[in-house]
Amino acid sequence: MLLTGHGGPEKLVFDNNWITPDVAPDEVLIRVGACGINNTDIWVREGAYGASGDPDSVASFGDSPLQFPIIQGADIVGVIVSCGSKIDPSRNGQRVMVDFGIYAGPGNNIPSHDYIGSGRPGGFADYVAVPAENAHSIETSLSDVELATFC
Repeated sequence: MLLTGHGGPEKLVFDNNWITPDVAPDEVLIRVGACGINNTDIWVREGAYGASGDPDSVASFGDSPLQFPIIQGADIVGVIVSCGSKIDPSRNGQRVMVDFGIYAGPGNNIPSHDYIGSGRPGGFADYVAVPAENAHSIETSLSDVELATFC
């Protein structure tokens, strides 16, 4: 599902021809089992965040304008199907939940550098590449759909 610009649901367009992303050396490729929708997905689509210099402006999460189209979706659950060259290949097959925040450094708990599903492609797709450190292995009897509500 592609977001083609700021606005209402009409700005979401189904595209069955989107390519499977490549993984960087420190990333994993996840086959998405489910991806929830949260307030940030809606507010980014609407351009409701404003900017630090102009709170009434139409903007996205953070002050950088988005380059449309984008794939939204931060609340991702799925299975690792490929690992970048710096990642232990034993992670293939792991069921994971994704932490959507790309943090500025160790100990920083605010997604201040990037945001999966806004500044970089998210989980409203069949596959998503994310930093391996953001893909947390899980073992539970809950379904992917149920887990996507917890992300």
